[in-house]
Amino acid sequence: MSTLDGYMTALVSILDGGDKAALADYCEANTDLEISAVYRNGFIKTCVKVLKSNYPVVMSLVGEDYFFNLARLFVQKYPPRQGSLTGYGLEFPQEIEDCINQHHLPYLADIAYLDRAWVECYFATDGPSLSGDDINKLEGDAVSLTELPLSLAPWAQIVKTQFDVADLWTTLKHQGQLNSNVNVAPDNQTILVWRKEGAINLRQLTTGEQNFLAAVCRRETLGTSAQEALEADPEFDLTHYFAAFLQQGILQKEQG
Repeated sequence: MSTLDGYMTALVSILDGGDKAALADYCEANTDLEISAVYRNGFIKTCVKVLKSNYPVVMSLVGEDYFFNLARLFVQKYPPRQGSLTGYGLEFPQEIEDCINQHHLPYLADIAYLDRAWVECYFATDGPSLSGDDINKLEGDAVSLTELPLSLAPWAQIVKTQFDVADLWTTLKHQGQLNSNVNVAPDNQTILVWRKEGAINLRQLTTGEQNFLAAVCRRETLGTSAQEALEADPEFDLTHYFAAFLQQGILQKEQG
């Protein structure tokens, strides 16, 4: 290992919480190794700043001081492993879920998962979505339309929650604070989050929509997706909801 490689390895180790003595072989005699704490503190503050940006509604709920402590522990456990910090904190919602005995907010993980979905939709790469024109080209060919393979666009995310948090999340996302006490009821919901013309949207899905999109996520055909939706909800209006999905731009034709 070269001297530079050894130095960088030692520095990365310190940023990960390792012993500062690892730098001794690469410093002049009598160098105060406590200076390494400056790098580590700066590293942690940068990571926490990114987490605050990626999970703003979580921070609004718990407050900046508690969020900093929660985020600092997360950084120590899950330091970034990529050159870019964009999107850092994939495991943060699960970590919040595992720490419920500390924050005592059973719905906080749901809020974090919605924050995460917002990040994933926002940074997803653009691409073509299935359009009405694509469907019109298949009009009159029932077999081709039924066998059309579908996939969910990367700028769309489906979040399953255990509490009724959609309105709470939306309010905090846009206002940053609440004007009344929080009263969140348990309620299993499935929420669609998607990007359309640069704006992030969300809405709760019906039972039929949930099953339709679950099939789409498995890259099933339009026919199979519709069948699974109708089995879950015999009143499912395929024409209405499929048109809505096309308008929202969340479907893609599966290539393969």
